[in-house]
Amino acid sequence: MELGIPEAKLAFKLAVSSVEEIDNPVLMIKALLDVSKYLHRAGSGDLAKATLQQAYESVLLLRGPIRDDLLKEIALAAMAQGLDEEAAFYALDMSSGEKDAILLGIVKNLVKKGKLRKATLIAERIEDDETRSEAYYTISQWYLSREQFATVLALMSKMDGRFLVKASEELGRRLSESDLSADTYGKFAEAVKGLEEEKGIRLMERFLLGFLSKGKVDTVAEVVNSLKHGRKGEVAAYLARKTVDKPSLLGGLIGKLSLEPDEFDAVAKAVMDELLEGGIGGEYLPVVLEIGRRTESEAVLVKVTTYLARLGEIKAAERFAAPIEEPYFRSLAFGAIALAKLRGGDIDGAIEAAAEVKDRKWGSWLMGEILVKVLDRAVGESADRELGKKAADHRKLIEGKASKGL
Repeated sequence: MELGIPEAKLAFKLAVSSVEEIDNPVLMIKALLDVSKYLHRAGSGDLAKATLQQAYESVLLLRGPIRDDLLKEIALAAMAQGLDEEAAFYALDMSSGEKDAILLGIVKNLVKKGKLRKATLIAERIEDDETRSEAYYTISQWYLSREQFATVLALMSKMDGRFLVKASEELGRRLSESDLSADTYGKFAEAVKGLEEEKGIRLMERFLLGFLSKGKVDTVAEVVNSLKHGRKGEVAAYLARKTVDKPSLLGGLIGKLSLEPDEFDAVAKAVMDELLEGGIGGEYLPVVLEIGRRTESEAVLVKVTTYLARLGEIKAAERFAAPIEEPYFRSLAFGAIALAKLRGGDIDGAIEAAAEVKDRKWGSWLMGEILVKVLDRAVGESADRELGKKAADHRKLIEGKASKGL
């Protein structure tokens, strides 16, 4: 329909005048919305906008839940017509929780149009924390795509929860892809560290992940080493687990971390658990040897010994098993060596390995388990795990007897 045609204009005037004759205010407002929709479709944007305004003014006279329902319809109609700022004006008069969802939708529309200042002003009016954070996150993506990192950081200070964590990861990833200096990276890392402390949310792990994926190990290690004790170990363990499928990257990170013994042992345990669960491969030998040299935990040395034994590096496994003193751990370590020798057909060597456990209770137990395997003439891939389970059961038995004075 062409509104330039006099008959068409007359038809719309008659429609509006007919609406005004409706006695039921709710039906009248809904009719105005329909008229506005058809005006917009017909290309008369100004008339459509004026009709929406008329509907809005009529809604303000109403009370109760129907008021919010109609305001929502008006706001959505305005959005459908591209009138995002008017839609925000209408939605702000709503009292229900749906107001925030509509405002978020308006923010997303404005960001697509590049109207960032207006989008930010509307985001500030959102009451729900998570919804408001999502709005700021949406705005931040526009600035991130244009490498306006300082603005992204300022917006992050207004976020919370999962959207703040997500924004941290994406900021780190985009920064790592930029050509900024190492000093600049450090300044952003310090800012994220401050945000983490202020918000009480773990951000540094996700922030650094992007740098690590780009091979910037020096930058990552420098930041991790600057963290407080405890937090340093948590971040290092997270990053190590995330790079366990990249042996050279993992080795580079482990080698550059400056951690206290307790923190390093936690990282080492996390890494060795991942490696033992995965396939045994020679590409991880440098990492495992580095962990074995640096750890002060006998439990970690058991894992190192087990990995090396399964890899066939028997001499290295024996070297790391030798200093283990606690009978339970020593049994596990030399048990792993014995099993590896049995797989290779070295029965005498397996018995000699079992004999390295001098504790009477544990030595005799391990020797018995190895002899059973000799008689079975079969040592499967799960033998180490089975031995570990039996050792745990044997420890419970020993501790139970000790508690009874036996």
